[in-house]
Amino acid sequence: MSQGSEYRSRSLTAHLVGFALALVAPLLLFAALGAMVFTRAEMSANEERLKRLSVDVTNDVDREIKGFVTLLSALALSESLAQDDYAAFHAQTKAALRHARTYVLLLDTSLKPIVDTRVPYGAPSPRPFDRNVARHVGETPGVHVSGLVGMGAPGDGDAIVIGLPVMRDGALHCILMMTITTARVHETIATTALPTGWAIAVADKKGEVISRSPDDGSGPDIDLVRHPAGVMVERRDTDGVTRLEMQDTSTLTGWRTIISAPKNLLEASLWQSLGWLASAAVLAGILTTLLAILVGRRMARSMGRVTLATRKLASGGVVEAEGLPLTEADQVMKTLSLASMLIHERTEALKISEERSREQVEHIKMLMRELAHRNKNQLAVIQSMARQVGKGSASIDDFLDGFTSRLHSMIQSQELVFGRDRGDAPLARLIREQLKPFTDVEDGGRVVIEGPEVSLTADAAQTIGLALHELATNATKYGALRGQEGTVYIDWSLPNENNVGLRLSWRESNGPDVEQPQRWGFGRIVIERLAAQTLDGKVVYEFPSTGVVWILEAPHTVIAPSHHLKRRIS
Repeated sequence: MSQGSEYRSRSLTAHLVGFALALVAPLLLFAALGAMVFTRAEMSANEERLKRLSVDVTNDVDREIKGFVTLLSALALSESLAQDDYAAFHAQTKAALRHARTYVLLLDTSLKPIVDTRVPYGAPSPRPFDRNVARHVGETPGVHVSGLVGMGAPGDGDAIVIGLPVMRDGALHCILMMTITTARVHETIATTALPTGWAIAVADKKGEVISRSPDDGSGPDIDLVRHPAGVMVERRDTDGVTRLEMQDTSTLTGWRTIISAPKNLLEASLWQSLGWLASAAVLAGILTTLLAILVGRRMARSMGRVTLATRKLASGGVVEAEGLPLTEADQVMKTLSLASMLIHERTEALKISEERSREQVEHIKMLMRELAHRNKNQLAVIQSMARQVGKGSASIDDFLDGFTSRLHSMIQSQELVFGRDRGDAPLARLIREQLKPFTDVEDGGRVVIEGPEVSLTADAAQTIGLALHELATNATKYGALRGQEGTVYIDWSLPNENNVGLRLSWRESNGPDVEQPQRWGFGRIVIERLAAQTLDGKVVYEFPSTGVVWILEAPHTVIAPSHHLKRRIS
């Protein structure tokens, strides 16, 4: 190139055309791909919405039926029925059903009514019952939930029947049946808020409609033909409206829940979104043309832009790449932009790394503090055990046997609280396992344990076990278990009032005089704050001179679902 020749650059037209194509083509491609992805996602969302609603309604109805099944099972196990005291059983059943719109029939093996809660005991039944259902209940082991039958309470129309055979010595003794009006099922599904045009139906195994919502005749017809559960079906109703329907089948009753929704309403948001997307693509094309015109005006200021970008990079800012008319200037701008983004990303990554490092250090400090505290407590307990076993041992072998057994008890206690493979935990056993390393809990002298039989959830057992461990450690170091005369009273109750499902107390007496601690240690955090916060309950932790008092009030959620029967233990 000669010295006087000028640098050859692309024409303004080439820049405008290239810039327009570079922006419009990707936007159009993105719009097309976005429309496809959005359409599929919206269809999947509609299917998931119908499926989730059908499952939710099925679960709601099952939950209502399970409540009646539980009540019926409890009545079948009642003492009055076991003693054939039918008058007392009639009174007990009437009391249990005082708030329920249902009634109970007790039939002998010949299907003759013994108890009918619709009438006083001994009075004849007001009308016949479905003998086929009663016969099926007597021939079928376990709970039986019928379909739609025409035997509801007076004035309530159709009903469903829950039956349970009562066995004695391996043979059928009597048949217990509870009749529930379909109004109870309708009340359950009526609580589900439905968009306009939607409908719900619950049908039995024969396809008879037990309940539907809406039930005022304004709802559409629903296809009662059985379809696979969880599969969306498209059909046209009698009004010519295309509807999407989903079914779910209850494993408890065998009933089907059918959810029906108009397809046009479900897809309305889809078409609206696609319209917005198309409008955005057109608008993007218009804006692209305007931007292309602006590029021509900005070409004369290319070098100024590069200078400003360089200053911005030097000050630590992020440089945005701009399309410049000069090739050299454009390359420099891109290089500056890349360099600024790399610097910015590395700076941000360094900040994030430093923040994470600080958090990890704090977490490790907390873990080390907890581990040190735990080890200190364990060593103190082991030392106390060694002293106590040594005092009563006649030989080294006796000492080793006693010390090894207590140490093994401590390990078992830890496994009960912190084991990974467990279900619920009996509270009485948890207390005994936690106190075994500290004293003899079986003779009832130093430690008195009293309360109804109850099992805790795994999380509750772990938290309460930790608190008991800290209380026992403190009692061994400073309290009632330090000497030979002190006593610890542990009792609990199930008040079932004011959202309190469990009240557990620890009371020390006859030990050294107690003073209010001056320092807030980690053990007290576990005893007072951790127990209250983790269990969503309330803790009272006091230090009267006669002995430490600790009371925990926790909600019903701490009690394991498997807990049913309660008895006093001591």
